[in-house]
Amino acid sequence: MIGGADVEKVHFGITNFELVDPGMQAIPDRLDIGVKDKYLEIKISIKPLADYEKVMRRLRILKGVDVTCEMLIESASQNIKQLKSFVDNLCWILSVARGTSIQWIYIYQYDDRGNCTSRSFFPRKTKPYCPLYIIAPIIKDTKLFLEKVYPSYIERRDSYRLNEGIIASYIDAKIETDYLEARGVKLVVAMEMLKDMFLELPDTPIKYRIIEDNDFKELLEDLQKAIGNVLKSNGRISKSERGDIYKNILGLNHRSFPQVLEKLCEKLDFEPKKEDIDLFITCRNSLVHRGRYYCQTATPEEKAKRNPKSTAFEEYMFLVNFLDRIFLKMLNYGENHYIDWSKLPPTRRILT
Repeated sequence: MIGGADVEKVHFGITNFELVDPGMQAIPDRLDIGVKDKYLEIKISIKPLADYEKVMRRLRILKGVDVTCEMLIESASQNIKQLKSFVDNLCWILSVARGTSIQWIYIYQYDDRGNCTSRSFFPRKTKPYCPLYIIAPIIKDTKLFLEKVYPSYIERRDSYRLNEGIIASYIDAKIETDYLEARGVKLVVAMEMLKDMFLELPDTPIKYRIIEDNDFKELLEDLQKAIGNVLKSNGRISKSERGDIYKNILGLNHRSFPQVLEKLCEKLDFEPKKEDIDLFITCRNSLVHRGRYYCQTATPEEKAKRNPKSTAFEEYMFLVNFLDRIFLKMLNYGENHYIDWSKLPPTRRILT
């Protein structure tokens, strides 16, 4: 709007961020935080819009998309490209904290007299509001989370592909616009992305292939002969059925999902209960192979062996909580203070 003016402050409009729950505390003027971005110490304020309460009330009811707050940053020592990258990082972290997709969609620039010198709007990918937060919308909790995990996010962002679909897929699985089964499958997809990322880390303790492909190919002919001899000795197995089994021989060289999950948990120092791991694997297998929850597909014999949740919704919330805890560990927040959605109603857990 005004050419050549010196920019002193930049405002980023962010969508669907719930600053505080009005049932927990009064709406504050702002949330002030300070984080280190590489070698820069950046101070930022998140300020609710003038009609924040009205907008949030509408979002809670309609589950749509709207700008709720602005991020205010002094821009004297940073260019706009640096600030965009910084706010991108914050939005991904805030999305994890609130369990809903949070994006910035506009930038307003101001001079030292408070005059708006520029307005820019951007076609960012937004998603409907969803209140499945894991960090309660309380000022001190949000401030602690942001300042604690930001360095860890920067450290692991590229190697863990956090801004390349890992977080986005996980958050998308919480949106309430899909059928419950589709949301469960999305959670499974998010877990598969985590598994793939983990297997490709330079320091991963486990590989997807048990032995190298070339070494395994040298064994294929002998393996097929040995398996063929066993199958042929059973006169009930036809030639075409044997052919179908031969096509699956390559799968003998693949690590199983439980093996990878165990090593991923070790890598993240994540120690869930054994029964939780077993149930998570069972629920995941049911969604992957049958498209339904384990509580819907389990036979009486299976239920006696591994007790499922009572309803599909409870099972979905169990899966949500399991992934929530994994993401908290990925960001080095631990499990000290989070919202547990596997409890109905959800509880605020404080573990020591």
